[in-house]
Amino acid sequence: MRGLDEVFTFKWEAEIFDALGLTKDDFITPEIPVTIRELVVPSPAFAEQGYCYRKMAEFCNRIGDLSQSAINPVKGEKIYLSRSKLYGGTLLIDNEPLLEKALIDRGFQIVHPEELTFPEQISLFRNHNTPVGFVGSAFHTSIFTPNPSGVAINAKSHVDANYTMMDGVNEAEIDYIESDLIIESPQKDHRFFETKTITNIDLLTQNISDFVTDKRSGIHIPNMGQKAISRPIDFTSFYLQSQTGRYINIDLRTGRLTTEEGPFHKKVFALVFQNPEWSRYLFLFNIFDSSIGLEGSLQDGPVKKLLLTRNNNGETSLLDESVNLYLTITPTVPGPITNGGTVTSSTPEISDYEKYSLEPTNEFNIRKGTDMHKVLCLIAMKMDRSSVGNYEFYNQTVPHLVSFVDRILFVE
Repeated sequence: MRGLDEVFTFKWEAEIFDALGLTKDDFITPEIPVTIRELVVPSPAFAEQGYCYRKMAEFCNRIGDLSQSAINPVKGEKIYLSRSKLYGGTLLIDNEPLLEKALIDRGFQIVHPEELTFPEQISLFRNHNTPVGFVGSAFHTSIFTPNPSGVAINAKSHVDANYTMMDGVNEAEIDYIESDLIIESPQKDHRFFETKTITNIDLLTQNISDFVTDKRSGIHIPNMGQKAISRPIDFTSFYLQSQTGRYINIDLRTGRLTTEEGPFHKKVFALVFQNPEWSRYLFLFNIFDSSIGLEGSLQDGPVKKLLLTRNNNGETSLLDESVNLYLTITPTVPGPITNGGTVTSSTPEISDYEKYSLEPTNEFNIRKGTDMHKVLCLIAMKMDRSSVGNYEFYNQTVPHLVSFVDRILFVE
């Protein structure tokens, strides 16, 4: 049995203890029989091939947060987690060095996780990274990052349950992909449980690069181990323009919608989902962490659902169904509307002040793991009536957001 001094000689264990603020003095190692009046022994939060509780993810996320304060994190849009320097284990790709060379030519950074410190390994799944590699222990590190993203190439007969259990409690967006280009190698290496080879390096490289690019370019519903691949959310984003050509902005100080411009004003985003049942609606999104202030509306919160009415000249009017009134623009100060106006839900009829234009934009982006990212995912899941297991995760962890989405989608 290892003594306390020996435990602290293992660098990765010492790094975890350091992140938690623990030293040797925080441990008791009796050298003589001791009677303990009351001893609390918690059940494991994780059991291999058995179960994994949400508390496991919360605890590991906390360790991950604490570990990142004084390191040089690994960052990059294209990161490949290599196994080519391992001396033994479950899987060997015998021509992996050729794959690495081809990936380097496509702009990938090759990383050998075992050469990194524990905090640096954690950083692989942070910093907006989407690492790719063959399924292995490197992906266990994703549990130290909330809502991690990655691409795991499965070259085995199945994905080990440990990975999907961790994904399920950590809102993970780890995609598990397979390829017919990876087959059994005729040259078995007995240091590894399985030896595989890649039959077409160039084609697999192309497939990996394309998959990572597509994954990074969209917003996905986290698969959380429920499905092999995270489903992209299909929508088009727009800026709104008034009939006079002014953009509809949000005042960051108040959340109020206005056509005024200034240092505290940002263009509000409008989303139209491609789901046929819901494409007649436009959703205003405030990604700046505050509610949308829409005077006259009974809807509250950072998202507004509005019914689209498309006019013959390509302009659009927006009906707030919570009050059955159209969005209109009233001058902020006496004078022409071109000086700036406030957007309100206040008019039962459509005139020029209730007409808007939609300008497509690719600027809409939500930081993963935020409440607004969760709201967007919940809206998409509700619309498609999909990802039941994932929905239950949100229902348990953020019930207030689930309730909010129900309110805005099914407002009377």
